[in-house]
Amino acid sequence: MNPFVALDSPPVSLQMLQLALVFTFLTSYSLVLGSFVGPRGKMRATGIALVALAAFSATLTTWAMGIVWAALAVGAMGGFVALTLITSRLLRLDGRRVVLPAPALVEETASAPPRRAPVAVHPAYTVPGRL
Repeated sequence: MNPFVALDSPPVSLQMLQLALVFTFLTSYSLVLGSFVGPRGKMRATGIALVALAAFSATLTTWAMGIVWAALAVGAMGGFVALTLITSRLLRLDGRRVVLPAPALVEETASAPPRRAPVAVHPAYTVPGRL
């Protein structure tokens, strides 16, 4: 049986085990692609993804259909990464830091006298027009 023909008539619903295996595969695959874990973690995630893919393929009626579904999932993730990359390049969000110049300090000019804090003066000793 052709696996592409089998995609035209997918099962009515995936079982909970199959959904858990697909989730495990996609999560492990995304850990392999990203930089969240180190090289040792990527090797472990690769192993988990392969085991989850094999178990998922074994739970389906035709194992080739599991491989096709996995290929479609990997292609969809690749398409998402490509779309994100194109969008970030178009919006110029390529991770470069923008260094803005420091604002110039405003210096008081020589013609203006320095400001003084107001002094509290008793009203009897005030000169009209001055504080």
